[in-house]
Amino acid sequence: MSKLGDKIKEIRTSNNLTLQEFADSLGYTSKSTITKIEKGNNDITFSQMIKLSQIYSIDLNELADNKIINVDLLKYSLPNLEFREINKDNFYNVCMLDVNSEDKEFVASNEMSLTKTYLFKTIGTYVLPIAIYRNRVPIGFIMITKGYIGDNIKGEYINNYCILRMMIEAKHQNKGLGKLALKQLIEIIKSISINESFIWISTEEKNSKAIHIYEDNGFKKTNDYCGEEIILKYDLSK
Repeated sequence: MSKLGDKIKEIRTSNNLTLQEFADSLGYTSKSTITKIEKGNNDITFSQMIKLSQIYSIDLNELADNKIINVDLLKYSLPNLEFREINKDNFYNVCMLDVNSEDKEFVASNEMSLTKTYLFKTIGTYVLPIAIYRNRVPIGFIMITKGYIGDNIKGEYINNYCILRMMIEAKHQNKGLGKLALKQLIEIIKSISINESFIWISTEEKNSKAIHIYEDNGFKKTNDYCGEEIILKYDLSK
């Protein structure tokens, strides 16, 4: 039995669930799938691990031996744009990235945003911080979340993936990199989605530059707000 299989079996038995009941809760049709996962004969997908962690209130990192589970970011990298997880080796460099002075009122500092990743993890919110690289140099920052991020958001948004932060360093702006990165980011989120119906993002209504990029990538304005920021949604059923 694999170490992960042991953990999954422990979650099932601690909740007094049969193999079939556990399979049903995760959307599997056969209890034999759970048996194979518990024995280590079958892999559990990243998407199913997220679902398991949410249903049974298990820290996602606990399932992965306290390590951040890797989405295959390299798969979505481009010749001139690379995505990497943020870790101890690039944390400081990402914190030092800054936007144009006129954009600072719209974007929180990367240092503050990365601090929030640790807060979110303590309350069970899924969070994935990503560094954007160009020619092996960090030029931007993205943070994906799913779950509780504050009291001023409707339940339907809590249950769908959010691009909570996205920025491109000042000297790399106006080169189409933000639009290109967002296009790839949508594909990354699609790869980990299960039953989610949309991706959402928010910004101040006067931030026309960001709204233009979002709309060019298929996001549509809603009548909903996250605090004082208007919410835009991307339909995952496309």
